Amino acid sequence: MSNYLCRLRRSPNIVRELAGERLKMKRQKIVIDFSSPNIAKPFHIGNMRSTLIGMFIQRLHRSLDHEIVSINHLGDWGTQFAYLASGWPSTRPIASQWESMPDAERIRLFTDCYVNSNHRARENPQYRAEVRELFAKMEKDLSENRQSKELDLWRDIKDVSLKYLDVFYGRFNVDIDHCIGESEYVRETNILIDRLLAQGIVYKNTQGLCVMDEDGSGKYAILRKSDGSTVYLSREIACIMHRDRKFKADSYVYVVDRAQHRHFEQLKQILDRIGREDLAEKIQHISYGRVIGLSTRKGQTEAVEEIVAKGRQLALDYVSRSPTIKVTDPKERISVAENLAISTIIVSDLKRAKKSEYRFSFENAFAENQNNAVLLQERHSRLCSIESHNSKLLPAVEELTVDPDAENNPESRRLLHHLREFEGVLVSAFENNEPAHLTVYLMRLSNIAGSAASALQVRDQPEKIAIQRLLLLSAARHVLKEGMKLLGVDPLEKM
Repeated sequence: MSNYLCRLRRSPNIVRELAGERLKMKRQKIVIDFSSPNIAKPFHIGNMRSTLIGMFIQRLHRSLDHEIVSINHLGDWGTQFAYLASGWPSTRPIASQWESMPDAERIRLFTDCYVNSNHRARENPQYRAEVRELFAKMEKDLSENRQSKELDLWRDIKDVSLKYLDVFYGRFNVDIDHCIGESEYVRETNILIDRLLAQGIVYKNTQGLCVMDEDGSGKYAILRKSDGSTVYLSREIACIMHRDRKFKADSYVYVVDRAQHRHFEQLKQILDRIGREDLAEKIQHISYGRVIGLSTRKGQTEAVEEIVAKGRQLALDYVSRSPTIKVTDPKERISVAENLAISTIIVSDLKRAKKSEYRFSFENAFAENQNNAVLLQERHSRLCSIESHNSKLLPAVEELTVDPDAENNPESRRLLHHLREFEGVLVSAFENNEPAHLTVYLMRLSNIAGSAASALQVRDQPEKIAIQRLLLLSAARHVLKEGMKLLGVDPLEKM
């Protein structure tokens, strides 16, 4: 244990100091694509999963000194915007109402418009064909840089959506380097397809589709529709080639649900076919299980702002009735409740293996003695309180350069043993891109540290024993804090 507790407590970058020694990897440049919501829709819990896993991977890799470029690839293009352009004139409220409306409500109106137009298209094939023609016109206008009322509306939708997303991301401490929409690659996509047509790699089939044979089995990938409009796959090809020219990264990581596995297989196969095997090898799809029960087309969405509002109220109820909560100021209580609501959303997701599917629920989220966000926050605040109440001993703890001999009792040994496992957990979380490994570890640490804090009294103990116990509990608090920050949870010092 030589100096181990002292290192845990004092290290400015505990992840690099511990896991970096084990991994000893060459510094890499990694472009990571995550979150990637569709504009004109509420940010729902399904988008949240990509965002939380992606942010965890970004934080962990940066802590290990890798160069990370993060990208939010917005879904800002596709036939859905022709549905909106078609239905919006009869949906839009009067100007005075629109101007006074918050962005979240505007997003709801866009969503309702899309759902209604989509429903109409299912009932009316002629209307569906008209919408497809409209989208082909919109894409041609965009590709040729022409003005149109449909594109003006699309730009307004995008502006509202970006403002809405900025507020949301700020609440969850989401920090992404670049926000780039699909629409920015439409022109490049058409240039690429035309070049591949000229080279004979892409051809037009009898239906007028621009296609590419995949693997000699008779299957083909559609790159452009018969009306001349591009598809998501072809825009993705142009996008990854643009990224490689711009960033020249060692790898390109996509945090996308596992339902998109086929998409990334196709992307790699096409890159192989056009002579970019080098780029195909750099693509890594980090998949995860979906949050069950979400469908915008059917009008069933769980907006994260609604979930946070519900969680805040449940947290306020919990804070008000809990006999252990020390926060009495009303404003402070609201701040604590907001933190607990957001922490609960994060922990509820990241405590599950990323490949698992689940239905989000607040059941037991604010119950005591459960493996939830409340457990992490309560244990951290309690350990902070122990340090505060024994602040006179902290200078002596700071001056320690070698760990004192551990007490020969079960609680000390158990906590020491668990702290020693932190290094291996960080390595495992890194190698598997798996936040659940760390989340489960922190919950176990919270339980063990809580038991140790009750058994290892610091106050009124002989100085040598008191310093020894305070160092152990303080090291546990520092590990808990740094681990929570890796997950994206703001540790509370007072509850």
